[in-house]
Amino acid sequence: MMMSRLTAPRRMMMQTRGFRQGKTLKFTENKQHHGVEAVLYADNSKPMMLVGKIASAGILGLIPVALALSPSALNTPVDYALGVLIPVHAHVSMNAVLSDYIPKVHQLPFRLSALAGSAAFFLGLLVVNVNGVGITESVKTIWREAPKKEAH
Repeated sequence: MMMSRLTAPRRMMMQTRGFRQGKTLKFTENKQHHGVEAVLYADNSKPMMLVGKIASAGILGLIPVALALSPSALNTPVDYALGVLIPVHAHVSMNAVLSDYIPKVHQLPFRLSALAGSAAFFLGLLVVNVNGVGITESVKTIWREAPKKEAH
């Protein structure tokens, strides 16, 4: 019996494991975490994944604004917003990397380390914003020429 080209993929699809209904089960639908577990397992929590996507979009929009406004007083709230959004984005993304590359039984210490690193990252950016010139001006100094020193 000959299969037509239209029915062959359908039969193949029905025999493939996990694709019986035509849609895959998302990783975030496996187990739901709330509270502290949602932060610790940020890649497996729908609210934290949403926060991560909002942080990504916020960073995408705020970086050009920060570069355009700097060095003015209007840039201060933008620097503080970046100081929150960048560590949140980094935390959610690092948890996704950890779940991909670390075996499940060994993930907890790495996730705790990622949480500590994200907290340190946040505090470091806060110090740069409060005591320094701000995130944007700190990055802009990389692109500026160093002042020429006179030879004595």
